[in-house]
Amino acid sequence: MAIINLKIFKTLVGNDRDGDILSCDAIRYKDKLWLVPHWRENKIEGWKSPARLIRMDTLRFQNLPPGFHEDFVLNDPLPKVLLDHRVQPPKDTVYEIVENLKYTFQPARRVKIHDTSPS
Repeated sequence: MAIINLKIFKTLVGNDRDGDILSCDAIRYKDKLWLVPHWRENKIEGWKSPARLIRMDTLRFQNLPPGFHEDFVLNDPLPKVLLDHRVQPPKDTVYEIVENLKYTFQPARRVKIHDTSPS
């Protein structure tokens, strides 16, 4: 399996259960922006693969200004069940989800973005 270099963004995400806000990774995959709540990792070989992707560019979000550690913030909370990779997501969800992506990624150096476009 080929390893793909990848830029990782950070996104603030709330959940609908307890109001906790977490910093969640996000990646651009096939020209779409996806949240990655959890990674499967092989630290010895230096790769990681998303356990679950949640499409983000169809959701309401904003770029964060300089001074924040994160790049984006979601405007609305997500169902907490979607953020837990150990729980099967509901079949009737309105969110676009990809489980156990079959690609492995080598994280690129994280660079904070400062533009106003989500691309």
